[in-house]
Amino acid sequence: MLADSLIHSEDLKAVFYKFSQIGMELGLELSKLSYSLDMSDWIEDGWFDISIKIRNKIYGGIASFEEKNRLRSAFYNTLVPKIAKASSDNIITAGKQLSTLIDDPYSTERGRSVVLVKRLSSKKYVIAIGFAGTGKNFLSWLSNFGFEHDDGLHAGFNRIAEEFIADAESINFSTVAKELGLKKISLKDIFISIKSPDSPFKVFLAGHSQGAAVLQIMALKLTLEGAYHKNITAYGFAPPSTALNSFSVPQIPVYLVANQDDVFAKTGLEKHIGNYYLYKNSKEMREQCYGERLNNPLFKNIIDNLNSIQTTDEALLLFIAFMYALSYLPKEELNRASDEMGGIWKLPFLPDETPFNSTLLMRSFFRNRYKVLTGQEPDTKKLLPLALEEYKIIKRHGAVNVFNTAVAAIRATHSLHVKSEEKLLSCYAYILKSGFNELIQVKIKSI
Repeated sequence: MLADSLIHSEDLKAVFYKFSQIGMELGLELSKLSYSLDMSDWIEDGWFDISIKIRNKIYGGIASFEEKNRLRSAFYNTLVPKIAKASSDNIITAGKQLSTLIDDPYSTERGRSVVLVKRLSSKKYVIAIGFAGTGKNFLSWLSNFGFEHDDGLHAGFNRIAEEFIADAESINFSTVAKELGLKKISLKDIFISIKSPDSPFKVFLAGHSQGAAVLQIMALKLTLEGAYHKNITAYGFAPPSTALNSFSVPQIPVYLVANQDDVFAKTGLEKHIGNYYLYKNSKEMREQCYGERLNNPLFKNIIDNLNSIQTTDEALLLFIAFMYALSYLPKEELNRASDEMGGIWKLPFLPDETPFNSTLLMRSFFRNRYKVLTGQEPDTKKLLPLALEEYKIIKRHGAVNVFNTAVAAIRATHSLHVKSEEKLLSCYAYILKSGFNELIQVKIKSI
């Protein structure tokens, strides 16, 4: 949880104005909170007026009751995050058309976020907003593939940011309003207030993966709307790129941190918005974060392959090749592998729920997204040899082993959460603890 230094309001002021280790730590903790929704330590540390946004629902009023309602407050503060989390984990199955999933992937998910407040001093506040990455819900992945970019921004991520802004009027801060002598104050009002250098508010944004993409666009929109630069700061981890190289990006206080092994930080559109810091993998980092799995040649090979990917189209081509390789397997073998893994290759919204049909759908989906991104079909001269190589790997190691190892490699390089029994660090926790001074700022084209 939060370090002691972050509990004190004077230290909290230090997260603004420049890239810092203390800012990265707060950003990392807030990003983790957007997944766990475990508010207890945050409330104990003095955060209040907490709201959780799950798709089109807002669960508000957490830690906002008066002292005389302690029992009710404790019950509410415990219950509401659990209800919200259960809502976010539900798998959407009813009424989904396959054509919609392929042609309009970013219309199916509205993101997930948490908003909370802490006093800096008398009538001065930090508004912290954490954006979660892709959740367990299969459809939440689809926004990541909204590569349309008519206005120069990634359509899927832009859609989530715009919907958050549209809902800002419904996110209210009752305790803050009372302290300021107001009837009501919403997040929309705060976004207007931070345009003034004398605003009583500062806004701190954080996010991981999809959340790190959304915060880039959020910070950009707030800046273009006139937010005073000293009133806003954002920290993102494992950030996908969100803009075309031709898109004009102003200087904004957004700080993005990427692990070199993390493939998701190399995908998206063409460039990131803000300041991009790269941690080049080291032997010590891999040992502390990947552990004994490094002794597995297949795991190490997958890590090296992820490290070699530099662009989204390269990543998509690999996904397509893998789906082709799976579709080449005898149906009986694919069914058996799926059953061994708990039916993971069965998409529950398909009329005919078979692993083979699911594989064909995903193959078609990735091809469609490749065409949207690049404007052309995948080059078969590159695709077929890659698919054949993937097929040989699957036949050599077994489909289940390859899939499980690939998932383990992706999680190890990307996730903020590590199971306690594994006794390992997440890569981003390692970078914060031991690699902060080794971060290299990568220049982003501003045009």
